Order: sequence, then C-alpha cells, then structure tokens
Amino acid sequence: MKITINKQIFLNKFLYSISKFTDKAVLGLNKDYIDCISHLDEKDSKQTIILYSKTMVNNDEIDKPINLNILSIKKLAYAINCINQDIIQLEINTNNIAYTSEELNFKFHLLEDGILENQTLNVNRLNELTFDFEFVLTNDKLNDIIKASAFINDINKIYLYTKNDVLFCDITDRNISNVDTISLPLGKLVSGNINETTPLKLNIFKILSSLKNDKFIIKIHNKTGIIVFEINEPEYNLKYIVTALIK
Repeated sequence: MKITINKQIFLNKFLYSISKFTDKAVLGLNKDYIDCISHLDEKDSKQTIILYSKTMVNNDEIDKPINLNILSIKKLAYAINCINQDIIQLEINTNNIAYTSEELNFKFHLLEDGILENQTLNVNRLNELTFDFEFVLTNDKLNDIIKASAFINDINKIYLYTKNDVLFCDITDRNISNVDTISLPLGKLVSGNINETTPLKLNIFKILSSLKNDKFIIKIHNKTGIIVFEINEPEYNLKYIVTALIK
C-alpha cells in the first residue's frame, strides 16, 4: 500500500519530535493520519511524560490501523531527508517501508509486532477534558526559561503559578533549605487560573526548546494535575502530557 505525505511536516515536525523523545517507537498508520504514543517515566520524581504526535497522510487502501515498528526513528529520518520532493509517496510493505524514484531508492526494514511495546493513551478522553487554565508560551519566553536555568544548573524543578492574570515561573527547589531561586513572568493568561503552584521537572521545557516552534499552548487540569504542552497546526498535532510532581 502507498501513503502520500508532506515531507517537511513528516520529517521536521513529526519524526523530529519523536526522535527528541525516543529512538524506538511504534507508529500507528490510519486511513488519514499517522501517530505515535510514547511514555517517558521519571521514576525518581514520580513524574510521567507522554508524547502524542500526529500528522496527516493520504491513503485510500487501509481498512484498519497498522503498526509500523521502528527500530530507529533517526535512521528513518535520514532516509526521508535524502528525498528531493516536497510531497512524497512511501510504499508500506509487510516488513519494510520503501521509496522508489528515478533519483533514489531505499528500503527501511520494520520490526515484527510484539518486539517493541505498543504504548497507549486515550486521546479522545484527553480531548474531552475541560481544562481550567490555558496559556500561550512563546519561543522567546521558553528561551528565557532555558537561560535562567543555567543560573541554577544543579536544580531541575520549575514551579508555575498565576498572579494578577500573569503566569510566573520559579526555578528552585522548595523542598531544600537555602537554595537559590530565579523567577520570571511568562506573560498574560489566555483563560482561567491555576489553583495552586504546579511543580514540574525542567526536562519538559528543554524538550520543547529543542523543537524550536514559535509557540506552545499550555493547558492545566487542576483536579487531576495533568498539564498538556501542545502544538496544534492544520496538518500536525503534538501533545506532551505531563503529571505534576508530588510536592
């Protein structure tokens, strides 16, 4: 079967975002989109980060979802990057992804089902949540966070809180006495408020910074402590679902 994809979105957004999170992944191929779910468990902090990445594809031949078990996302990205076309067709075979043209041919082998864990996320349930808070984090403010974190390079915690309709962050560790602190305003709220200060690992902001996107939407569900960092574009959707740290 063949799928048609936008090379730049598939390579520079979809595959790139996954590669910054994990190199081994199961991609779910559906009739009009391809997606990926991956979990990163930070057991020392009891914090989980879940990646959900999705991009649109054109495919009239698929009757039910198919798993593409990728041993190396980076290696697949290298192969896609060799294609000199904006819109490309990939052949999906039983055990490989192939590309054929007058200029380039490649065959990328897939693993069998069951070798990689097929991780799950109830995306519909997540989308049905009514979030209490929404904020647009610009790339400039994200860069400010990364620069400020160098001031306290032995601390990996950040606290989000609202004051006078402005979102602030403190980089510090409130569980340790006599520790340095740096605080930054991140901008005006879009809607809602945070019930209380929300602690996170700084890692998620470092992951976001690597994506170099213009802006990210932050949503917080106060009752569950779920925080979503999202990029939402017509042909591409990315969500990082994070649980707040235990204080």
